[in-house]
Amino acid sequence: AKDENDHPARLGLARVLIATKKDDEAIQALDLVPEVGDVGAEAVKLRRQIEMRKNAATAGDEADLRKKIAADPGNARLHLELGNVLATKGQYEPALAALLRAAELDQELGRG
Repeated sequence: AKDENDHPARLGLARVLIATKKDDEAIQALDLVPEVGDVGAEAVKLRRQIEMRKNAATAGDEADLRKKIAADPGNARLHLELGNVLATKGQYEPALAALLRAAELDQELGRG
């Protein structure tokens, strides 16, 4: 069952599980795919998709975050959260702007 020909099938299974919001099961399928080559790159992409969804679930809503940022514009973590929320909504340009602002404010943010 560790045949490398199984890897594309495992990616397909992971995509279906992600689409049906079964993220833990998708992670289990992805754990069996090595992160090398094209198959590995796709596995990494799917893992990030799951991570972004989890981040969005724990992040505050956009309006609340914008109020907090207005009150504390130098808080890099708030900009980071806003970027994650916007990215999960598919608003990539504003998400990138928020993430870049977070990086400007705290160059260590997101490391480690």
